Amino acid sequence: MEDPRNQSYITYTQADLAYMGILKNICGQYSMREMDESFNDENCIATLQILSGNRSLEEMPHYDTLNYYLEKLSPECLSELRKKMVKSLIKGKQFNI
Repeated sequence: MEDPRNQSYITYTQADLAYMGILKNICGQYSMREMDESFNDENCIATLQILSGNRSLEEMPHYDTLNYYLEKLSPECLSELRKKMVKSLIKGKQFNI
């Protein structure tokens, strides 16, 4: 999937940002600011590293970064991204305990 962001300013992968948005909803965070405050701890960062596959992730993206990224994506692109993420989770057996 083509990244709509300016390539010279990218710090976080598309997977980092997409999974962060999903985690926000799964964890019941009602606002972006609330998510920003509660997600910047070692456990959340480690979880996002596992889900996104970005082992070099050192901190959670700021909520403004996530908002900017989501604004740039078309609904079709978001739908395709969601499908790819689910397939990746199933293929990687991320749900096995």
